Amino acid sequence: MKALFAKTYPKCTLSSNYDYSIPEDIDSELRNNDSIYKVSIHGLIMYFLTLVCFVSDIYTDLQSCQAHYNNGNHLTWTLNALFVICPSLLINYLSFRWIRNEYNIDLHENAPIPAKLDTTEKYTKREATKLEGGFDVEIILYSILCILQLGPLYWHIQTLYFAVLFRLRCWKIEKNTEDENSVQELLESFFESMPQLLIQGSVLFHEIWRLSEERVPEGVTQVVPSWVYMQLLSIAFSIVSASTAIISYNGSLQYSAQSDRDSTKYYNKLLSNALEFIWRAFTITSRTISLILFMVAYRYWIILPTAIHFLLSLCHVLEFQTLNDAETSRAQTQKPLWGVIGSRFLNTLFHFFAPFNMVDGSTIDEYVNAYAVEAIEDVTMVYLCLWNDNFTFPHKYFFGWAVPVLLSFGLLTMITHHGFFLPNHIPSRANDDKPADTSTKAMLDSDNDEMELEEVPLETPSSST
Repeated sequence: MKALFAKTYPKCTLSSNYDYSIPEDIDSELRNNDSIYKVSIHGLIMYFLTLVCFVSDIYTDLQSCQAHYNNGNHLTWTLNALFVICPSLLINYLSFRWIRNEYNIDLHENAPIPAKLDTTEKYTKREATKLEGGFDVEIILYSILCILQLGPLYWHIQTLYFAVLFRLRCWKIEKNTEDENSVQELLESFFESMPQLLIQGSVLFHEIWRLSEERVPEGVTQVVPSWVYMQLLSIAFSIVSASTAIISYNGSLQYSAQSDRDSTKYYNKLLSNALEFIWRAFTITSRTISLILFMVAYRYWIILPTAIHFLLSLCHVLEFQTLNDAETSRAQTQKPLWGVIGSRFLNTLFHFFAPFNMVDGSTIDEYVNAYAVEAIEDVTMVYLCLWNDNFTFPHKYFFGWAVPVLLSFGLLTMITHHGFFLPNHIPSRANDDKPADTSTKAMLDSDNDEMELEEVPLETPSSST
């Protein structure tokens, strides 16, 4: 499933099977090889924040459902619960599939053991378990986790655990666990958190409307229901979760491309991620407000702009996001037709809340086109709401003008990010005359779709600088 989004094949596989202590004879080579992923302090912080946002988002969503149920809002409670349970079932199913893929890679008969990494004993032990017809305890525990809907939490914790382990013991090493985690977080945010934004936001707007028109006797403080605060907290965590999910996945995609990986050494990644977070959070907020305002004013007519936006986004994805990269073309030829169609369909759904680019190279043109369409739609919906005399929502002008302000600030941040901090726009400072060091290019060069490992022999570079 993650291959639907991947631009290139992941360059390694990490699991509990492998011994992460690096032999001394290749330790210095690993330290000086830029093609090997290095876990930084900034990376550890991002993994931790991602885990906190994921848990907080799920918790506030469940608390919001309970608050609506206790207050008798059965329709709202049902819709919220629906968008919690259904995406959770899908994502846990994908989690189990990825866990099984990782497990089967370790058990594959033809998978060679990388040279100089002594994992033969563990590999043989697992293979013997399979040949004897037995069951590994780990796969049973993973199954129980997914049944209990804890599969995504497993990937988040595993990613953080490996990051700490790499930092303490490995210096530099390639990654695969973060790929599953980032894709899973992206799906959870856009299929669970974002749809709830419309439901929770419309309910919150109606409650604000009711409180604004409620007449309170002089000297009496107006009582705001406690679920309103929980609703605000849930909406905030949903926006933060979606923004961090896009940042996390974009980081994985940037590392998958060699050109991006070379240039990321020369820019401030912390500041880049901060700008991208502001850009995503502000544009998603403006988009959400415009949709909610239109939904409150025109109710079921929201289907019309939704359908128009879906068709325009589909045209945008098909026109501007065709994958022409050589490695990606190889991936597409090995992928079934439903996988190609599914990747386009999912990317189109992502565009409903936030333009999302999945191709290599320059992205500014794609984002300009996508945000131009989004800006026209948002301004049109806000205009129809503000100049509708029958729509008497007392705060419609405040929220209406907030949409272009937030969108403008978000787009300004996007331009700053692309102009100064996007890896594609930063020239590589690597020495072109330096021979390519392929000795550790693939300690574990994995193809997750085929579940095969290709061993690349470790060779001494012909020359050194």
